[in-house]
Formats: sequence, structure tokens, C-alpha cells
Amino acid sequence: MSTRPPPPPGSERRRHPRHENLFASVQIFLGDETLVMAVKNLSLGGVALSAEPASLAAFAIGSHFDTMIFDASDENVSPVRVRGQVVRLDREGLALMWSDTDPAIAGGLVRLLESLLTSPPRSA
Repeated sequence: MSTRPPPPPGSERRRHPRHENLFASVQIFLGDETLVMAVKNLSLGGVALSAEPASLAAFAIGSHFDTMIFDASDENVSPVRVRGQVVRLDREGLALMWSDTDPAIAGGLVRLLESLLTSPPRSA
């Protein structure tokens, strides 16, 4: 019986492909406050967001937040509300892993991604 060697350090270990250059934004609900952040990349497993360093003080690794993801190029596309957990935090922003397991939310993410992937890419 043979086993596969582990992937090389730094290689891709993601279950879902990341999609970049999407014209999307995310609202993060922090109690009475709502922050809007630009999407760096999005997948069915999570999102990386751009943020100013001053807006990152409210976040900690492991914390959970309700979010709403929008197709910023088409207001007719239904946004998706999904709960995420902070898995990375740095000077340029943060990354959330989706923590919802509801199949309806997963279906909404699939539809939103399909819409975003058929929209013109945003300028970098």
C-alpha cells in the first residue's frame, strides 16, 4: 500500500479555487456598526478582504462575524448573508473562512460566484 507524499511547502492546499479580480464587496456586521470591505479573492470556502489598518482593530483570529456579500456590478443579483470566522489578519486586510453549513447558503454562494465570474473584471 503506497501513500502519497505531502505537498511541498507553500503549495495550494485549498478545497475550493480562489477567484480574484471580482467586482464584489462585503459588509461585516459589528454590533451597531457595519464595515464595507473590497474583496481581494472569493471562494466557496471563504474570502480575503482589503482593509485599512485602522478598521482591523475590531477583529481577532478565531472571531466570528455575520457578513453580506454583494455583486458590486449588478444590484439585481441577490446578496448572500453568511457567517465567517477570521483565519488571517495582516496589515492589508483579513481572511474569513465560511462557518455556515446551510446548503441554501452554499447554493447562494455558487449563484453569486457564477454572476461575478460572468461580470467584467475590475481593474487591479
